[in-house]
Amino acid sequence: NISTGGWKVESAQPVQRGNYFALRVLLPDHAVPIKVDLAAVRWSSGREFGLEFLRMQQKEQERLRRFVSPLKTGPSH
Repeated sequence: NISTGGWKVESAQPVQRGNYFALRVLLPDHAVPIKVDLAAVRWSSGREFGLEFLRMQQKEQERLRRFVSPLKTGPSH
């Protein structure tokens, strides 16, 4: 579950709603991680939680958008 505004994460450690993170995320087939300067935990349930991206550099947002865009439309035939 991934979008340009955030995603669902599964963690071995419990995470509480209201926590904040800085992230570096290595996406499949990408050599350089995407950097999220600030993300907030908006919900938490068991080992899963939802992040909202609050602050990212424009170039990082564009990289994420290029990754997510084909996922929305699915594979072309």
